[in-house]
Amino acid sequence: MKAKTLALVFFLLPALAGEGLPGQTLILPFPGLEGEAVFQVAPFRPLLLPREAEGVAVLVLEVPQDTPPGVYRVCARAREVVCQEVEVPEVRRLETSLRADGLGGVVVVLENRGNRPETVRLSPEGESDLGFAPLQVTLAPGERKTLRLALGPGVLLLRVEGGGRVERHRLEVKAPGGKPPPYRLKGSLEGSFPLGLWGSLEGSLSRGSALALRLQGLPSPGVFGRFVLGGAFAEGAFGSQGLGEAALGYEEKAFALRLAYPLALRGEWRTKDGVWFLEGGENRVALGYGGAGFSFRASWAGSPAFRLERSGDGWAYLAYEGTLRAGGGLPLPQGAFLQGEAALYPERSLALALGGPGYRLEGRVSERGWGASATLAFPLGGFGAWGSLALGEASGLVLGLRGQEGGLSWSVEGGFRGGPVAQARLAYGEGPYALEGALGYGTGGFRGEVRGRYAFALPVPEGLTLALGGYEQAPVEGLVRLEGKPLAGARVVGRHGLAQTDGEGRFRLFLDREGEVLRVEPPEGALALPKEVPARPGGFLAVDLEGAGLVRLRCEGEGGLGAYLLGEAGSLYLPCPGQGVVVPGVYRVVPQGREGFRAEGSPEAVRVEALKEAEVLLRFGPLPLAPARGVSGGPSPRAWGLRPPRNRR
Repeated sequence: MKAKTLALVFFLLPALAGEGLPGQTLILPFPGLEGEAVFQVAPFRPLLLPREAEGVAVLVLEVPQDTPPGVYRVCARAREVVCQEVEVPEVRRLETSLRADGLGGVVVVLENRGNRPETVRLSPEGESDLGFAPLQVTLAPGERKTLRLALGPGVLLLRVEGGGRVERHRLEVKAPGGKPPPYRLKGSLEGSFPLGLWGSLEGSLSRGSALALRLQGLPSPGVFGRFVLGGAFAEGAFGSQGLGEAALGYEEKAFALRLAYPLALRGEWRTKDGVWFLEGGENRVALGYGGAGFSFRASWAGSPAFRLERSGDGWAYLAYEGTLRAGGGLPLPQGAFLQGEAALYPERSLALALGGPGYRLEGRVSERGWGASATLAFPLGGFGAWGSLALGEASGLVLGLRGQEGGLSWSVEGGFRGGPVAQARLAYGEGPYALEGALGYGTGGFRGEVRGRYAFALPVPEGLTLALGGYEQAPVEGLVRLEGKPLAGARVVGRHGLAQTDGEGRFRLFLDREGEVLRVEPPEGALALPKEVPARPGGFLAVDLEGAGLVRLRCEGEGGLGAYLLGEAGSLYLPCPGQGVVVPGVYRVVPQGREGFRAEGSPEAVRVEALKEAEVLLRFGPLPLAPARGVSGGPSPRAWGLRPPRNRR
């Protein structure tokens, strides 16, 4: 026996450890024990403890998930006391899940799966459509908390800090009835010193329209605008000299047409394999094709030009645009690549590049000279360092260092590149704000710049969205009735949200425009059956729910488990005591008792009427004779194709 036990110990040696990870199994051998043994294993849970030791005792313990980090002693006492130390390391693991509740709110579930208390901070990101005051929640080990945020419709960008890390979640929140959130135009304002000012505003206005604006105030004022409605679009650029460019066009899945000023016309024909295009303007014309990893373009603008290109992991091209050129690239193992380009006529040159994560080597030679460079990036003391060495036509050596902590980033570099060069940069960004400053020195002397940026979002008014085509979903209105009377509090569930009927049984729910199937559920406590109905936006939908009955099962005596109700509409198992909502009808009652018990004088059937309650009373008692194995008290449920429940004692 001792030999078998020792063999088991050596077999389990890979699992034996003096470290106990929370939530895992720990195996501890105690050699040298003889006779009856007593063990002290707290705070661990015993899974296997031997009663007697024969040379060695093997303990199998479970480390509870919430065991605090520390060193614990596990002791065994037979003829003598032997102890081992088990170290439980610190484990930080925060699990976060969130979902929209369909009523304009968000449900956030936080669970501390580690073994130390955690303080969790929830806050909206700066770019989030929805905002709320930051929350701070403390979770004990193993604790789980559910939070509900009442926010309204929009897109939530949630930042969760806890468990030693930062998580970011994105969730679309819809109003009650599945009403989509308003479309939002994303915008930004930027300024710099020396003087510069820019702005932009772009995004969808409705399901079939979009707007894009780009403004420049200083140093040279100008504006670019583009408006899309359905398949049509118009765009134009204006500057200090007046209208610079303008275009009108129309796009569909199979073709596109664009007329531009200065005079130019472009047409596209789209197939499942690719796109053909033909364009022309003043003294120029071009024809091309692109698709399936291959493209070509041929044009004439005073002289011929062409370009053939193969795209993908291994790419290559051949082109003539005043100079005949060829090039390509190949992917290499471990993220590396090899690229090359050659000019063949009338110029002649060759350039090669080999690179990968953290390095790049280049070489080039032409009729005018040669050059080579090497760039290397590597970590240095928690920062990122890099260096670049160039030889040949533009010799130089530049070294740099950069780092980042949260929203703050910085970099410095210095060296020689046609003269001494140096530059320092500092940037900070949080939420919608960003600020960057740079100071440098080079061949032109000292230079400096400060840039700032502010991002914002503007909701599109609902009236404008509806006038331009509406949302991706459209509403349907309806009424839910039970036995011809309006039913308040019923839930109407669709693909994108849910609605509850008001006091008059009415609801409004947004659906996909092609229609979908809705599930109508009665309110809690109502004797009605759920129903699924097809629906399309527009019009009015009336839903009549069928009435149901309620069966209550009451048991007296001992040994009762429950009963099966078997009817034409289906079957139902009710425990003792229990109740269930069923389709009206007649149900056969099949009592179920523990082994050795039966129901005496039980009813054979029960009639259930709509909107009414029916009660079934079963009296259980022991069998007068030695019980046969199996479930007693009625016909075997297996004869009805049912599986009896497991006995509960």
